[in-house]
Order: sequence, then structure tokens, then C-alpha cells
Amino acid sequence: MTASFIVDEMLGHVARWLRIAGYDVEFVNRVSDVDLLKLAIEEGRVLITSDRELSSKARKNGVKVILITSSNSFNALSQIAANLSIQMEPKMVRCTVCNGRLELWTGRPISVDYPVPKEGKDLWKCEACGKVYWKGTHWVNIGKFLKRVSEEARKLRTAGTMSP
Repeated sequence: MTASFIVDEMLGHVARWLRIAGYDVEFVNRVSDVDLLKLAIEEGRVLITSDRELSSKARKNGVKVILITSSNSFNALSQIAANLSIQMEPKMVRCTVCNGRLELWTGRPISVDYPVPKEGKDLWKCEACGKVYWKGTHWVNIGKFLKRVSEEARKLRTAGTMSP
């Protein structure tokens, strides 16, 4: 299942992790519930929220919604992955900042206001905001974290403890 999401302002950390896993995630803040639901409907996105009232409104309006019951990223992502049966593995597809598409940067050198590897690393650049990414030492830890999330999601599915 290819899923796209809309995440409310309380769950920015979840939006970032979903983008790391390659998912299209619209993160919104300072938007009314009515406008948020309208966006979810118009764009066919799954709403991710920890707001019970918003979750209830979404269901009444036919919006697929996952009510997050934990402020912990691991638990929240496990809950999402279990409910939607989606994979959680790191991909260089989406910018974690703006959700723009990443493209493999073949031009050298690259000019940004922060240090990037000069040689020996593939670089990806966001088509929208210009942020540069590479698979540094942190990439291994990201992979391990998302693997644990996927394992926990399988356990939740097997136990039948997912939210409706």
C-alpha cells in the first residue's frame, strides 16, 4: 500500500520519521480542524493525529485516521505501521524538512552553508528547499530504529491491538 499522510501540529516528529521512510507527508500547523479535514479529503491522505476530537470528526467525515496514543516516536510509528501494514525502512526519497522530492546529486561540487562530505559519498538534494542529504554514520542507526519499528508493528498486528 502506498500511503500519503497529513500530520497535525502535535506530531512533527512522526512526520519526519515517515518522510525518512519514504512516505509523502504533509505536516500542518496553525490550521483549523475544518481546513485540515478538507485537505485530507481533497488529497486522499491518511490523517495522523493525537487529538481525539479531531479523530472523531475525521471518522464522521469518512477520512481514514489513525489516533496516536503515545508521544513516543517508536510507539507512534509502530502503531501507524501496524494499522496500515506498511514497511518502515529508510529511503532517500523525501526531504525531512519540507517533504520535497530528493534527487541524486551528480554535479560536483555542491554549495551549501553547512559541511557536506567532499568525496566518496552519494549526495541527495531536495528539489524544493535545496537541503543536502547523505548516508553518514547515522544512517545505520536510522535503519536499526525503523527495523525495530517494523518488528513491533508485526507484533501489534498479530496481537490484534491496533486502533480502529
